Amino acid sequence: DIIAKFGTIRQYEDFGMKQTGNTLHADVDENGFIYVTLDYQNRIEKYAPDGEMIFSADRVLNYEESIATKNILVDVQGETVFKLGVNVFSLGLQIDNKSRIWILTHKRQITDEEFGLPETPPDLLNFEIYDTDGILLNRIPWEQGTLTSYRIFGDRIFFLDSKKEMAVFEYKIIDK
Repeated sequence: DIIAKFGTIRQYEDFGMKQTGNTLHADVDENGFIYVTLDYQNRIEKYAPDGEMIFSADRVLNYEESIATKNILVDVQGETVFKLGVNVFSLGLQIDNKSRIWILTHKRQITDEEFGLPETPPDLLNFEIYDTDGILLNRIPWEQGTLTSYRIFGDRIFFLDSKKEMAVFEYKIIDK
């Protein structure tokens, strides 16, 4: 049985965007509040445990959301890959042991020449760290090469590199 239903999906005209346009990342803090960010929409949301929206905010970024899409087939090292021609905003969201929200965010958009490269361009990603009210606390550049996902447990952050080394890297979160 469904316990609760909340949130609003965006309706897209393009078939490819109907499949992926509402892709999201979510985590829950120790008080049961639910935090959400979307890959293709510049939005951060916070919901109460009962599903009531607490806030929805756009981030201040140096690029705009692109709703119009173009589907591109790109040949990457002998393989043809399907790519949506839309801007990407978020690649993940996690809550740390101090209830701070860590969102892996694009600082800029990836170029067609960079798409499909084995290493992430060093100037592409930032971790944006927010408090529980959605106030930006810090930006930390992520320049470590490849990254496919990350998780936070307590004061540790774990990165998975499944493209290059198939390894997990562990770091300790230190406040300065």
